[in-house]
Amino acid sequence: MSVVVVGAGVLGASVAYHLAGRGVPVTLLEQAARPAAGVTRDSFAWIGGTGGHWPGGAARLRGSVLADWRRLEAELPDARVRWTGSLTWPAAAADLVGQEEAGELVGPKRIRTLEPRLRTPPPSALHIPSDGGVDPVAVTEALVRALPARGGRVVLGVSGVSLRVSGGRVTDMECSAGFLPASTVVLAAGTGVPALTAPLGIPLPVTASPARLIRLTAPPGLVRGIVAGPEFEVREVTPGHLLMTLPDRGKASPEDRMGLPDRAVAAVDDSTGVEGTGAATSDHPMNPRDTAAAPASHPTNPPDTAAAPPNPPDTAAPPANCPTSPPDTAAAPPTPPPNPPGRVSADPPDDDSPSPFSRPLALLRAAFAGADACPVVGSRVADRPMPAGGPLVGPLVGPLVGPSAGAEASGCSLYVVVAHSAVTLAPVIGRLVADELATGRPTELLDGCRPPSPWHTEARADVNIVRDQAG
Repeated sequence: MSVVVVGAGVLGASVAYHLAGRGVPVTLLEQAARPAAGVTRDSFAWIGGTGGHWPGGAARLRGSVLADWRRLEAELPDARVRWTGSLTWPAAAADLVGQEEAGELVGPKRIRTLEPRLRTPPPSALHIPSDGGVDPVAVTEALVRALPARGGRVVLGVSGVSLRVSGGRVTDMECSAGFLPASTVVLAAGTGVPALTAPLGIPLPVTASPARLIRLTAPPGLVRGIVAGPEFEVREVTPGHLLMTLPDRGKASPEDRMGLPDRAVAAVDDSTGVEGTGAATSDHPMNPRDTAAAPASHPTNPPDTAAAPPNPPDTAAPPANCPTSPPDTAAAPPTPPPNPPGRVSADPPDDDSPSPFSRPLALLRAAFAGADACPVVGSRVADRPMPAGGPLVGPLVGPLVGPSAGAEASGCSLYVVVAHSAVTLAPVIGRLVADELATGRPTELLDGCRPPSPWHTEARADVNIVRDQAG
């Protein structure tokens, strides 16, 4: 068998990486000029396996989250998790009742030990020592860089994906990279997936959930762990660099969705084997691990983002090859990057201004001593894919058929993988999907994640899907 995975966010990259590890020939396609260019980049990337809300089939996956992340760390040194633990407190202390199984309830004295810079500790909070956070872009890039050594292929800057379905199977696939033979196509393009399946008459219940992610520089150690209060969440990604998220309070402007530059991109040499087929026209939405509506407590765990317009491309000239990850050794806050034309200013105005940075900066300064000089260096509102009822993982066209069935067997030719939070679930879902496709045996742990209505091909004529949504 051979597989084409559409979408090089963290979830698609994980599926491709694990398939290649099983010896399956795999090609990973991405519309943008680099991996993790969409929602993956804008993920808060909170890793945990206990607290939070785990809808649908995600509940059965939660027990594997931490073990799979530790396995991935051992396999890929660049897929590092900062195991800092988390502190969560809701607006009403009564909402902590019943959360003892997820962690330990701690009072102000213990909270001050865990977060010394927190000005006014709440009366009680939930502390989960096993929680951590990752740089989702660095992890995705590490997965993609590992593909060529495993026999996989990566093609970036793809457009014009065309799937032809005939006789109940996806018979061929073409795009700007040419004809791509594949016995199975895996759709892992986040909010772009519904547009790809709609012409087949396969409606997928995936909606968009906007969230603002803000990147700031700060004194190293200002925030020690993951802090999730009633109005915002914040954590240190690398020393001196903070991520902050809060609910989007209203419709985002195009400038907000365009965002600010948030990381330097360095090219990888040609030995990586990553291919480019031309400049991408837009970022496609990928998968983060943010909260659902409001980050009042520990963020929810499953789904992805829905059929919203893809995010505009970054203005920084992207490399043709997979970018490398930024160093994890920042000793002091860097100088904010210059602001490209047509984007929101990186220098927040006074707090009485209607700037989108005013409220989050005021919240951070009120919460942490020493946060008075924390410049914003990046901000975007991202549409996260949110499948109704939990992750959607499974066959869309054709059943799973094992290699022993023979080449003439008509097995699964179209498969979907959409989840929120994809960053949290990426290692476990990637492993399980690879097992399922490589063996042809359904994985019990994914039973609660199946698409609601499998497509019965006998009821339809041949279909040709053409969409400019490769990533």
